[in-house]
Amino acid sequence: MSFLFPNFLWAFSLLPIPILIYLLNLRSYKTTYFSNVAFLANLQKESRKRTRLKNLLLLLIRLLIISSLIIAFAYPVKNNQNINSTKRIANTIIYIDNSLSMSAKKKTGTLLDFVKNDALEFIKKQEPNSQFILWTNDNYTNSFV
Repeated sequence: MSFLFPNFLWAFSLLPIPILIYLLNLRSYKTTYFSNVAFLANLQKESRKRTRLKNLLLLLIRLLIISSLIIAFAYPVKNNQNINSTKRIANTIIYIDNSLSMSAKKKTGTLLDFVKNDALEFIKKQEPNSQFILWTNDNYTNSFV
C-alpha cells in the first residue's frame, strides 16, 4: 500500500499536542474534610478514578480521530501489479480559443482552422478508447469528442 499524497503524513508530528494539553490539564484535587460526611471519602476516590479513566479514553479517541484524518488526507491506495496500463481510459481536455482574435489570417487560413487541425491530429495519435473533452468560448459549455 502506498499513499497518493504522502506529504500529509508530516501531520503525525502534531499528535503530541493533544497529549501535552491532557497533561497540562491534569488537576490536583484538594481534599476537604467534613466532620459529618466522612463516608463520602470513598465515593470521591472512586469518582476521581473514573474521571481520570474517562479523560484518558477521551484522549485516545481524539488521537485516533486525528490519525484517521491524517491517513484519509494522505489517501492510501492499494498497489495492484495486475492492472494493464493499456486498458486505462485516458481523459484529455482540449481547449480551443474561438474568440475574435483567432480569426486572424495566416498563410494556410485562419488561426482557428490551424488550431482545429492540430487538435484533430493530436486526437488521431491517441489510443482508440481515449476520451476527449473539447472546451470553447461558446457559453463555456463543453462537448465530448
